[in-house]
Amino acid sequence: MNPGCVEKNFKGVRLVEVAVNKSAPQVVAAGEVDDALRKMRDGEYAKKDTSLGAAGHGQAGNRARSGNRNVRRRPAPARTAKRWTPQQEKMVQVFNEMGLRPREMIERAPHLRLTEKLITEIICAIKH
Repeated sequence: MNPGCVEKNFKGVRLVEVAVNKSAPQVVAAGEVDDALRKMRDGEYAKKDTSLGAAGHGQAGNRARSGNRNVRRRPAPARTAKRWTPQQEKMVQVFNEMGLRPREMIERAPHLRLTEKLITEIICAIKH
């Protein structure tokens, strides 16, 4: 490997990196770039349809998408009224910020008639 010969005859290799969803990118040599572009256009690098239709041919997803888009949907369920008083909610919020567990909250405020289930519901409602 004479350095002069290497400089005279060296031809660099151009590589193209094709990003693939949820996996390592694929590296393609520059001579194969046109082939890689064709594969991208044809969807060979795209996510494959893995759903099985009624006949097991993977067509269920295609039929569902091509259907009527003006389908009536059921209305969202109405929100139910809170099962606790504002005083209970305020005390649970304060106790929760103090880092107390539900059992400790019940012991500290027996007059509020709290249960562990009710405390959990109140805390979940406060966070949302």
